[in-house]
Amino acid sequence: MSHEFAVCAYCLNHFFWKETDLPGVERANQDRRLRAGWTKQATDWVCPACEAAGVAIRACPQNQVWETFRWPALSFEDFAGVCGLCRQSFVFSAQEQQHFYEQAAIPLEVVPNNCSACRELVRLQKAAQARLSERLQNPSSAQDYEDIGEIYAGAQRFRKSVEALSRARNLHSDPLQKERLRQRLVQLEGLPDSRQPWPPESSSSNPHFYTQQRRRRADAVHEKRVQLGDRWVLPRPGDTQPRKGT
Repeated sequence: MSHEFAVCAYCLNHFFWKETDLPGVERANQDRRLRAGWTKQATDWVCPACEAAGVAIRACPQNQVWETFRWPALSFEDFAGVCGLCRQSFVFSAQEQQHFYEQAAIPLEVVPNNCSACRELVRLQKAAQARLSERLQNPSSAQDYEDIGEIYAGAQRFRKSVEALSRARNLHSDPLQKERLRQRLVQLEGLPDSRQPWPPESSSSNPHFYTQQRRRRADAVHEKRVQLGDRWVLPRPGDTQPRKGT
């Protein structure tokens, strides 16, 4: 198999590769949405030197899902964003992206708006909502009402929590359990309900890394390939420099 020419998006050095160097290219090529020569036109290659230095990691196109992108990702790099919940900056690492887009099969068009800690918080709260919906179907025992009350307490819906725990206390026949729930009610009574949505709603919409970091890299790669006379470079408006080998 012959080697092909590419420019690294991270150091702008050109290098040679073959399809067996990139896992999944051969199977990805079977996708009818990909035009012939897409790997030669892609602008997010990472050379072996940059990969070894940890600048970026090589991607596996066959494991990715994409809808509006022209082709799959060939590499992943760290992406900086601002969490829509805690408003702190966070890094969406290349390793997280690899898991996100290749193992979890989340479409490349999706980018997280929240940091990993807040994403975990939202997942836990959604799971609690699912448990609450299940318990509310047909509660009958003291344990059912106690579970409902504690889920409401975790969501800071204290009025509903007190109502459910009071019913659980009335259903218990064991004096020790009644006393335990009485003490829990003393802790919760009078606490104000939270006005925040449950689960919380993100107030941030981070732009996709393809529209910022990678677009700048793509422009730099395009100019480098024009300088090198790469015949696979697609023309852009305003290009006046002649291309060698065309």
